[in-house]
Amino acid sequence: MFKIIQRKLKTAVKIIVFTFILWGTSNLLIGTSRAASYESDEIVEIKNQMKAMEKRHEEEIQQMQKRIEKLEAVQNAMPVKIEERISRLEKNIQTPAKGNALLGYWKDGVRLKTADGVFEFKIGGRIQNDWAFIREDNDIHNTIGHQKDGTEMRSARINLAGRFYKRFDFRSEFEFLGGKAEFKNVYIGVRRIPLVGNFRVGQFAEPFSLEEKTSSRFSTFMERSLPNAFVPGRNIGAMLFSPFLHKRMTGAVGVFRDTDDFGGNGTSGDGEYNETVRVTGLPWYQRKGEHLLHLGASFSHRNSNNDQLRIQERPEAHLASHFVDTGTFTAKTMDLYGAESALVLGPLSLQGEYVTALTNAKASGDPRFGGFYFYGSYFLTGEHRPYNRELAVFSRVRPKRDFLGPKRGPGAWEVAVRYSTIDLSDELINGRELYDITVGLNWYLNPHLRWMWNYIFTDLNSVGNAHILATRFQVDF
Repeated sequence: MFKIIQRKLKTAVKIIVFTFILWGTSNLLIGTSRAASYESDEIVEIKNQMKAMEKRHEEEIQQMQKRIEKLEAVQNAMPVKIEERISRLEKNIQTPAKGNALLGYWKDGVRLKTADGVFEFKIGGRIQNDWAFIREDNDIHNTIGHQKDGTEMRSARINLAGRFYKRFDFRSEFEFLGGKAEFKNVYIGVRRIPLVGNFRVGQFAEPFSLEEKTSSRFSTFMERSLPNAFVPGRNIGAMLFSPFLHKRMTGAVGVFRDTDDFGGNGTSGDGEYNETVRVTGLPWYQRKGEHLLHLGASFSHRNSNNDQLRIQERPEAHLASHFVDTGTFTAKTMDLYGAESALVLGPLSLQGEYVTALTNAKASGDPRFGGFYFYGSYFLTGEHRPYNRELAVFSRVRPKRDFLGPKRGPGAWEVAVRYSTIDLSDELINGRELYDITVGLNWYLNPHLRWMWNYIFTDLNSVGNAHILATRFQVDF
């Protein structure tokens, strides 16, 4: 019985276990099927997302490709557009648009010019500051007086100049020294008159002497030579002047009255006029002035102011006293004759002049005075002295490489030596005779800045001598 029950229990257990196994297996199969179905839906969704991402990436790539093509097209067109714009700007500068619009630019000064070129205006100026150290011997000290060291503003000018309707010009230049404004060049003029040339009226330098006509801004030495004492300076007058023979010659003739520093009637008496003429030639001119030979002659007939005449001169340093002096003597007229020459051979330059004065002074025996100078200069840096063929004068030196400029050059360096003399003793006039030897060194930092050094040995005939060391700081435009 027990065995029967035992067998039935075993059979029941087997049935229960088998039933449990079947239930578990069915549940497992059902779960697996559900999981497989879930996993299949997720894969489909991921694939769809990937396809969408690929589509977006393709669209972005296409957009980027289009942007690259546009940028390449712009880049290829940029050089052409820049060149066109530069060309337009250059054309506007060289040939401004028509009209009265002002174009401002720099050309050795501040300039304003209308677009049509009818009107032009320039603002310029200069500053010259001099220092001098003078040592004289006892004879000069006792005869002329003690020579003091010192400094001075040799020049401080403002220059306003212009041209209108292309043929009419003007200039107003004033010197501001000693607390007053003095007239220097104040004139109006007409250019290129048929069969006549150029006409000028006002106050300006009379046409006499190469050294005098060359501006002190461009002179080789700090001061002009001793014979410059005879040369007429600036006076009020009228002048005709012009180059001719393809600028191989120039001529100038004018009538003037002696005037004061303010353009007034000055000391000229009634009917006292002075006539001055200058003629120059260029028998040799090559390589735009690097090689040239200049020859010239001047003449001036002068009526003495109130029949009184006086000539005096100092050594070639403005801070020194007058060493030679005729004193005032009676003379009705004085005739001046001048001869000038200059030779330029690249960096080497030679220049000289002779001036003589014939007086009509019966009471003094009609004395005759005269003087001359000769000098040579050499540019250590290879420049040469530029020459203005319109006016027959020397002009602005331009260094090949400016000091502290873009090319970091030394500027231009020039050495020079000059000998000059003046004789103011003849007949009954004993104004003495003076000799100067000047050694110069010029440093042109750029076309508008210059530092000058001069050593002057001056000998007063039969009296004594003096040594002068001078320097000048100059800016001009």
